[in-house]
Amino acid sequence: MKKFLTILLMFITVTLPAFSISDVSQNVAMEYANQNWWDKFNDPILTGYVMKTANSNYDIKINALKVLEGKENVKEGLANELPTINFNATASREKYSGNIPFAGMFFPSYYVSSIRFPFTVNYEVDIWGKNRNYTKKLKKELEALEYDEKAAVISLKSLTGSVYFNIMCVDKQIEIQKN
Repeated sequence: MKKFLTILLMFITVTLPAFSISDVSQNVAMEYANQNWWDKFNDPILTGYVMKTANSNYDIKINALKVLEGKENVKEGLANELPTINFNATASREKYSGNIPFAGMFFPSYYVSSIRFPFTVNYEVDIWGKNRNYTKKLKKELEALEYDEKAAVISLKSLTGSVYFNIMCVDKQIEIQKN
């Protein structure tokens, strides 16, 4: 019995994709980094700060996860347009006692085995386009989330760059004052 359960659990086990929030935000940061533009300043410290702030910012991580959620919502919307197939097999075996009287007679004990294979196919005909319009709406929401994500990354990087240049400017002014 124990071996049977082990084999059964091997087939039931579901493996979910493993990713961390930092992996998601790094992909987003690299996608919108425009690394060539930052390299034109010939300042590896600036480039390092820009990448570090993009990789460690929680708003960017949250936006990246919202985009992933939006992609899954679009997949679910597309799935609602397709037919649904249900299959729910059941098997049972029942024993009936032979000492129950029926019309003055006693039947011997007996077993009843039943096996059911209900198979259901369901499809909602989308005459008015409700499901299709819902999927289009989800795609537009995903597009908006992607633009929000891109705007957050660009905003953060430009803010990091401006703060860095302001600090460099103040450092130069201090150096000029000392001289």
